[in-house]
Amino acid sequence: DGQPVDAVADFAQNIPIEVIGNLLAIPRAERDPLRDWSLAILGALEPEINDAQFDAGETAVRDFLAYLQALVARRRAEGVENAGDIMARLIRETGAAGEDANLLPHELLQNCIFILNAGHETTTNLIGNAMLVLLNDDALMNRLRNNPDDIPAMVEEALRWDPPIQCTFRRATQDDNIEGVDVKTGDMVIPMWAGANWDPEVFPNPEQFDIDRPTTKPHMGFGFGPHFCAGAELARLETKIAFEELLGRLGDIKLDESESDLSHLPSFASHGYQKIGLSFTRID
Repeated sequence: DGQPVDAVADFAQNIPIEVIGNLLAIPRAERDPLRDWSLAILGALEPEINDAQFDAGETAVRDFLAYLQALVARRRAEGVENAGDIMARLIRETGAAGEDANLLPHELLQNCIFILNAGHETTTNLIGNAMLVLLNDDALMNRLRNNPDDIPAMVEEALRWDPPIQCTFRRATQDDNIEGVDVKTGDMVIPMWAGANWDPEVFPNPEQFDIDRPTTKPHMGFGFGPHFCAGAELARLETKIAFEELLGRLGDIKLDESESDLSHLPSFASHGYQKIGLSFTRID
């Protein structure tokens, strides 16, 4: 209806909240606090934070745990024997909540918080980052509109070119020397996945967004090894469907600079944009 549309707040952030809310069977009327809890908790995990960020994160964890305890009690009372959602499956794994259960009660709650935090802001930023690429490349947007089978390749290139998580944090388990830099046991090491994704020895012309790149050398957008993202396939699927629906329903999609704030989020590890204003026409 001619109103400003923000690709982040009005579109990208709602998709993972809806999906995770469904996975955990959280009633829609109770989902409003989820995003704020997630952002506060993630904000407290930054390498350098102030007292306000720490307090906000602690408060969010307490509030979320209290909500989950009540939700789990409610689900137990209703019965979860035949329910197929992840929350019901986790509850069943706790059994009678004895010490010999496959999943202890506090582990159940922490897993629910992890599912929200790991799958919310990351997928939001993946969709937003990819959206901004298409807004600056009409030819690519038209190609995907006419050939939706190419959207998965676009998603993979978006994960390489501008990943929603730029790095991770590790502790060195032994003394080492990396490219002339001494690393001592216990030192914090920050592998920059985003930098590895732009290594010209692995990805020729890394600054180019190219959905036709060979996939023989995988990107680091989801990490690697035993710490590879457990929700990778879900994030891929959400982003694929998001762009299938967007390009299938909207035409003449343009960046509305007057309604945009393309400054980056105030985060060291997460990479996304504050506000991506859109103008468009409807197809359907």
